[in-house]
Amino acid sequence: MSSKQRSIEELEGELELMRLECSALRAKSEARDSTFIEMENHLKRHLEILVKLNAFSVGLANLPYQYIFPFVVENILDMFGVSAIWISRFDIDSMESVIEYSSLTEKQEEQIEKLLGQKIVGFKMPWTQPQYQKLISEDYWHFTSLTELTFGIVPPPIGKVIEEAIGIEWLNGIPLIYQGNLVGKLIIIGNSKQPLPNKEEIVLFSGIVANALGRKQAEEALDLSEMRFREMAELLPLSVWEVNSDGFYTYANRSGLDLLGYEQSDVVKQNVNWLSSIAPEDQARAAKNVESLIDGVSLEPAEYTLVRKNGSRFPALINTNVIYRGRQLVGIRGVSIDISESKRKEEELSRLEIQLQGVLDAATTVSIIAVTPDGLIRVFNKGAENMLGYSAEEVVGKQNPVFLHPKDELFARGIALSNYFNRKIEGFEVLVALAKDGLADNWECTYLRKDGTRLLVSLAITALYDESNEIKGFLGIAADVTEKKHTERIIKESEEKYRTLMENMNEVVMVVDNDDRVLYVNKKFTEILGYSVEEVLGEIGYMKLLDEEDHNVIKSANETRCSHISSQYEIAFKKKDGGKVDFLVSGAPLKDAEGNVVGSVGALMDISERKRVYLQLKESEQLFETLAKNSPVGIFRTTADGYTTYVNPKWSEFSGLPAEAAEGFGWLRAIHPLDRDCLEKGWQLHINKIESSETEYRFLKPNGEVVWVFGRSVPEIVDNELKGYIGTLTDITERKLIEMELREKTEEIEVQNEEYLQLNEELVQMNEELFLSKERAEEGDRLKTAFLANMSHEIRTPMNGIVGFSKILTEPDITIEERNEYSNILNSSCLRLLNTVNDILDVSKIDSGQMEIRYADFLPGKVLMELYAFYQNLFSQRGVALFIKLDMEYSNVSIIADEHKVYQILNNLLDNALKFTPEGGQVFFGFALHDSNAEFFVSDNGIGISRERQEFVFGRFNQENLTLSRGHEGSGLGLAICKGLVELMGGEISVDSKIQRGSTFTFTLPAFPRVETTEPAVSMTNVEVGKISFNGKTVLVAEDDNTSYLLVERILLRDLHVKVIRAKNGLEAVDLFQQHSDEISLILMDVKMPVMDGFEATRRIRVLNQTIPIVALTAFAMKGDKEAALAVGCSDYISKPITPMQLLAKLKDVLAN
Repeated sequence: MSSKQRSIEELEGELELMRLECSALRAKSEARDSTFIEMENHLKRHLEILVKLNAFSVGLANLPYQYIFPFVVENILDMFGVSAIWISRFDIDSMESVIEYSSLTEKQEEQIEKLLGQKIVGFKMPWTQPQYQKLISEDYWHFTSLTELTFGIVPPPIGKVIEEAIGIEWLNGIPLIYQGNLVGKLIIIGNSKQPLPNKEEIVLFSGIVANALGRKQAEEALDLSEMRFREMAELLPLSVWEVNSDGFYTYANRSGLDLLGYEQSDVVKQNVNWLSSIAPEDQARAAKNVESLIDGVSLEPAEYTLVRKNGSRFPALINTNVIYRGRQLVGIRGVSIDISESKRKEEELSRLEIQLQGVLDAATTVSIIAVTPDGLIRVFNKGAENMLGYSAEEVVGKQNPVFLHPKDELFARGIALSNYFNRKIEGFEVLVALAKDGLADNWECTYLRKDGTRLLVSLAITALYDESNEIKGFLGIAADVTEKKHTERIIKESEEKYRTLMENMNEVVMVVDNDDRVLYVNKKFTEILGYSVEEVLGEIGYMKLLDEEDHNVIKSANETRCSHISSQYEIAFKKKDGGKVDFLVSGAPLKDAEGNVVGSVGALMDISERKRVYLQLKESEQLFETLAKNSPVGIFRTTADGYTTYVNPKWSEFSGLPAEAAEGFGWLRAIHPLDRDCLEKGWQLHINKIESSETEYRFLKPNGEVVWVFGRSVPEIVDNELKGYIGTLTDITERKLIEMELREKTEEIEVQNEEYLQLNEELVQMNEELFLSKERAEEGDRLKTAFLANMSHEIRTPMNGIVGFSKILTEPDITIEERNEYSNILNSSCLRLLNTVNDILDVSKIDSGQMEIRYADFLPGKVLMELYAFYQNLFSQRGVALFIKLDMEYSNVSIIADEHKVYQILNNLLDNALKFTPEGGQVFFGFALHDSNAEFFVSDNGIGISRERQEFVFGRFNQENLTLSRGHEGSGLGLAICKGLVELMGGEISVDSKIQRGSTFTFTLPAFPRVETTEPAVSMTNVEVGKISFNGKTVLVAEDDNTSYLLVERILLRDLHVKVIRAKNGLEAVDLFQQHSDEISLILMDVKMPVMDGFEATRRIRVLNQTIPIVALTAFAMKGDKEAALAVGCSDYISKPITPMQLLAKLKDVLAN
């Protein structure tokens, strides 16, 4: 209320003063004059107003907010007898006044609505700041028109019509001010027959109305604020709660109830004390902290152990504040956060730090030094100790790395950096200025050892950042490059020698760029062709040195070399005097340091004389060929090494094969199989000797006809040098047939006697083999039956989970927790089924010879550590201890084998050890070198394998327990796969086991050991994969299976936000690509589809577009599938089942390349 609005107490004081004055006047005057009567009436009027004000104030105080307006209007109308009253409410945020209530009749309001175009209740009047200030400057205003009242919002013509229509002749406006703020306005409307209300009286009424209105609005705002607080609290994932002054919960949001395991009824009944939810050992500290909070001490969030309703405990971080109503403490409000996961991560971080220290200590040939932002050394690894001669104790926490560098070197670098940053750089900042600025800093510098000697190193310095991207230190990694510099000097000397060699070669040497522009020619070039070096350098070689018809030969050769391919060809160069020189050009690609082809280097041999001799020789050979074609005997010709270069038509008549089939050693295929080996060995003994040879043998024609020949060869001598052999073949078939007939009849009788004896022995042996085969067949049938039952169980069991829980997940009334649990079961069943299928496929690949072995150099110690990291938690959960046995001498030794297959074998053996080792058991695995073999082993103290079963344990259909009562999962193929993989790598696998004592599986491989490497057994490097944006891209998915398509569509739409076009067969895919080729960025192509398969669709799309990325999708998983997909034009290949991460990685890789 403003200073001009008077309270009831002030009025009472004024009335009392007036009463005293009247008494004084009455005592002094004996007669009552008109003045006294007037004052008496005035007093009565004030007393009436006082009574009405009191009743009005009491009635207004107890009214709900929605009844305030009609109550105020009714009382003022009754008290002052005016025509009508409007009450408006003012919103300070929008600077608008809105009429909330009107006492006009319904008919009057309808008239105003027609004239204004809107109802009077709800009519808004926006105010400017000057208008607002003007209105609150007085507590009573007299307005002459609606236009003046609304500050011009109602135009004069319309205002005049409204005033006449409802009889408005005067308007009073009283601002309603509460605690210095305008909350509304009271408008009183009257006509000439109605007197203006007394200003003093109406102002008193307005003050009471303003107080009531302001108070109710404040209460309404408080209730709204409380409601919003409750709504927001219920949405928060944190525990929000309140307790009263006695410590009992009065409120807790849903997260808070779930966190402690209480129901809302527990809070409503206020029977749960706050301290009871805190562990006993923390209750005293919590109570003390609350006392400090009440005393006004500001406290940081505190960590406590909380106790759930069921008694379970967990760590939590609690932040609290006191609640006051006025000056009275009414309770405490707080937020609790479950920090169990944070605690677990802290423990994991501690473990990782220990592992990281192990990695640092393992890097013994690389210096790793980490410092604080101000340069104090915090890490000084073994490599730094070895390289510099200082121990970590001498420098960590005591030294700045500046002391490791020569002062003159730091001074020079400081000047260069100062010029670069345009400010002075000195001291420790010389080492880290570039890294601090986010720049790459890798430079060669000198290290000072403790003994004073110097060491040339390559030093890389990187800034280390915390989670808020603030620098928390610097890391310097240095490698000794002394040997590297020595090598570079040797290379430079070698280059000088190479240049000298090229200048003195007996062949022409040319170096050209990719445009065939001459960069270098040697001295031989000028001698043969007559040009000076200056005449050809910078010239385009083929334009200068070749006839125009030969230009394309050089262009084609250059294109070949741009593809990193060497070539050889003959070509004629023009001499300066106009003559021609024939060259044999041997060209090779010239590469830069990054391996890019930047030109060609060619060695040109002058073959002009050789070509002349070649032409003469060719004429002589034509004469020989004419004679040979008409010869009645077969003629052949070979090189000195026995390589056949010519046969005449008679040879084709003997062999039934074309002459081309005899080339090289192809003539052997025409020889009768019974004569082929003997003839080949005899020929091999004869070649390269200057002597004649004779022999008889048979040709076997394709139609089965046999031709006997007598062959004779003589050496061909040129310039006392053996050049080859020339031979003749004479048909002796008729003679040989007669000889053979006589021999066969003589031998026939002898053979029959021997056959009778042999048949008898074979019958005895066959009876014995049939008995053994019967026993093996029966055992095989039993094992196959048990294996098929096991396979049925291993396939149907996960399928039961997949089918069952897939249907349950579609039910609408399951909870989120149940949905997550069932989804985990579904994923686990899918993985188990996939492992079974993979085992069957691996056995199939091994049996069919399709299993590929990829030999590479790798660290067995690294494989062991990766397996240990993977299995440690699994073994721990089963209560089984897992240990690695790896001597230090083998920790960094590498071998050559298939790393993936070794990992797979050890993985199968560890999985078996986990299955068959009971709680409390121990499992050891490790690696060692014995002579030239690498030996791996997995040993457990589990249930063991009986001696009778050990010889069958690596069999295809064998398990220690194949009955339905076995207590473990598995296809029974694991050990068979292990044996197959070990043998494919040239190794052996064995088992040593005793019942209830455990088993030890050992396999050995040829190791091909190498020199020890400095690479740590476990790499902790994280590779940051560049992100690729898919926004705005369109992907065509060719997939006939709805389930597979929905999976791919969901990954693409949810994770990549791309547009997806679907084709249900290959023909539809080709049509859709033609329609949308401009917008499609990538195609996912299923291989097996109706109408047209994916391979044929890919071939047709490749005719339309050679560059669009196409990734094949296939459920096949055998060798050759990927090669088949790439052969028809696919860019890459991915096999089903597909995971989101697998598909995203493949798409990013394809688009990146």
